[in-house]
Amino acid sequence: MGITLFIAIIVLLVLGFPVAFALAISAALAVLVGGRYPQLVVFKEMFTGIDSFPLMAVPFFILSAELMSGGALTHVLLRFAAQFVGHLRGGLGYANVLSLTLFSGISGSALADAAGPGSMMVK
Repeated sequence: MGITLFIAIIVLLVLGFPVAFALAISAALAVLVGGRYPQLVVFKEMFTGIDSFPLMAVPFFILSAELMSGGALTHVLLRFAAQFVGHLRGGLGYANVLSLTLFSGISGSALADAAGPGSMMVK
C-alpha cells in the first residue's frame, strides 16, 4: 500500500496535477489497491475531517471583511483613527494599529482584519 501511494503521487505530480488532487487521488488509489479498508470508511473520514465549525467560519469572516471594505467602513475607521494619532511621529502606523483594533472589535476575527483593512493599507 505504501509503495502504491508513493508511486502514484510521484506520477501524478510529474503529470502536472495540483498537489491537493495528487494527494487525494493517490490516497484513494492506495486504499483501492490495498483492499484493507472498505471504501465507505474512506469517504466517511474525508467528510468527517472537513466537518469543522471553525473551518466553515473562515470564509464567512473573509466575506464580512470584504463587505465592510466595500461599504467604505475601512476608510472611515482609518480616518477616525488618524484623527486621534495621525499628528504623532509614526502616525500612519499608529492609525493602522488603531483602525485594526476597532475593526477587530466589529468583526471578531484576525482573518477578517487581514482581508479588510490590511489589504487596504498595503495599497
